[in-house]
Amino acid sequence: MKLPIIDVNALTLSEITARVRLACETNGFFIVRNHSVKQSTVREMHEASKLFYALPVKFKMRAKQNANNRGYSPIMEEKLDLNANGDSKEGFYIGRECEDWEMDLPLRGKNVWWPPEEEEAKDEDEEESEARKIGIRFRLAMEQYYEEMVQFCDGFVPTFAEALGLPGFFEDKFKPHNALLRPLKYGKVKSEGKQFACGAHSDYGVLTMLWVQPGSEGLEIFDEKSESWMQVNLGGAEEEGKESERPDDFICNIGDLMQFWTNDRFKSTVHRVVTDGTKERYSAAFFYEPSYECEIEPIVLEGEEPKYEKTTFLKYILAKYDATHEAFDSGEKNASKNK
Repeated sequence: MKLPIIDVNALTLSEITARVRLACETNGFFIVRNHSVKQSTVREMHEASKLFYALPVKFKMRAKQNANNRGYSPIMEEKLDLNANGDSKEGFYIGRECEDWEMDLPLRGKNVWWPPEEEEAKDEDEEESEARKIGIRFRLAMEQYYEEMVQFCDGFVPTFAEALGLPGFFEDKFKPHNALLRPLKYGKVKSEGKQFACGAHSDYGVLTMLWVQPGSEGLEIFDEKSESWMQVNLGGAEEEGKESERPDDFICNIGDLMQFWTNDRFKSTVHRVVTDGTKERYSAAFFYEPSYECEIEPIVLEGEEPKYEKTTFLKYILAKYDATHEAFDSGEKNASKNK
C-alpha cells in the first residue's frame, strides 16, 4: 500500500487541505514531506535512541515509567492487542514539562530522566560514567526533537480545521497541549502466532506523527474493504547513513479522538507492526493531543445526528484507559499505564 504524499513545500495551501481531507476520509494515513523539523535534529534523536537502548537494563530501569506515564518501558511490557502477547519493543515516554500547579492533576507530571538533571556525579566506575553520558545525550536529543515537533504540529493542525471547512476551529484546543514523544526500539523477534512487534490498535488521540528508521518495513494497516492487512510501502525513503537534503518523511495518522470529533467523517484505522526477526527496528511516535480540559463535542453536518456524547479530553482518555488496561482505575489520582 502506497500512502498519499503531502509535500508542504511543493503544494499550495488549498492543495494540501484537499489532500489531507481525502486522506482523512479514506483511512486517515498519509506521508508528510519537507516538514520543518531539522534533519540534524532527527538524526541526533535516532543516534541518541540507539545508544540509550543499547545500555544494560540496570541503567535504563533507573528511568522506569512512573504513574504519570513518563519514562522507560521495557520490552514485552506493553500489550496493545489484548488477544496477543506483549509487544516485542521497548520505549520511553516524554511529555510536556508540567507546571507546579498541575502536579496533583491526573496524567500530568515531570519527565523522568536518568541521570536526573539535579543529580551530581559521584565516584563511579567507567561503565556507569559512560552510561551517564549517554543518558544526558539522550535527554538533550529528546528535548530538542520534542520542541521542534511541537512547533511543527502546532502549525500543521490548522490544516485539519481547513479540511473540515472550519478555519480556526482548533486554535484554542491545544492550549496547553499534551503531546507525548515515544522513541521506540523493536527487538530481533519474529512476528508470528500471537507475537507482534506492536499489536493491532488504533491510536487514542487526535494526531500521530511517526518517524521510521529509513529502510525499515513492518507497518501494516487493516483494510476494511478486503478485510486484510496491507503493508505500507515507504518507497522513496533514503538509505540509512546516506545524507539527504530534505528531512526524513513522517507518516501521519489521525486517532480515535479525531474520528469522535468529526462524527466519523475522518477515519481512525487499526494498524500494527510486524518484524521478521533479522534486525532491530527504530521509530519515534509523536502524539499531539489537546488540553485535558478541552471540551470535545462531535462536529455534525446539516441533517446529521451526533454519534457521541459531549465530554472533555481528560474524561475521554481516562475512559479509553479503563477500557483497554485491566490494571487501570480512573478513580485514582494518576494513571499507571498508557497506550
